[in-house]
Amino acid sequence: MRVLPDGRRQIYLLALPGDVVLARPQDVGAHCSLVALSALECVDVAQLLNRVRQADREDVAQAMNQALHQMQERRYDAVVRLGRRTAMQRVADLLLELHDRVHELGLVGSDGFRLPLTQEHFADALGLSVVHVNRSLRTLRRNKLVNFRFGRASGFDRAGLIAFSQSSLERGPVALADGDGVHCSDPAPRGELIGLDRAS
Repeated sequence: MRVLPDGRRQIYLLALPGDVVLARPQDVGAHCSLVALSALECVDVAQLLNRVRQADREDVAQAMNQALHQMQERRYDAVVRLGRRTAMQRVADLLLELHDRVHELGLVGSDGFRLPLTQEHFADALGLSVVHVNRSLRTLRRNKLVNFRFGRASGFDRAGLIAFSQSSLERGPVALADGDGVHCSDPAPRGELIGLDRAS
């Protein structure tokens, strides 16, 4: 993440088990920070390459290159998410991405999967207010697409979320039931989309 001078932060990468994390030298003035949301164990790949047999180095290097390529692709996806999706689409798209990544790790069970994120984390990763995130999650839950509570995602309707996200991007707003009325996935006010207050 990167913290702005006024205290706001932008989370631009969520790492999961097995992901590559690029550490910066301590003597370099870094504009970003790494924060662990759960217990973790890190492996220094440079040291690992010195220890493994020459025959295995190619496999490790290839795995590293593939992981770095996937990380770059996720950053492109994040740019599209922030620049071309409505508030609810951003939340749905991030949940889809995390579900698929966790599923690849074999960590999705019949009761869903653990996701140690708060609504504030979602807001800082998606350039939204916590109010927008809360409203979007409630609407997705009421439409039985996903239920996110207490750091766990359950009742995940992947096909429904994909259909909602794609149709919304291609054909405009989609009406979703929100409480007593109908909520259309219109964009949030421009000031909130780009992180500026209305006075700016």
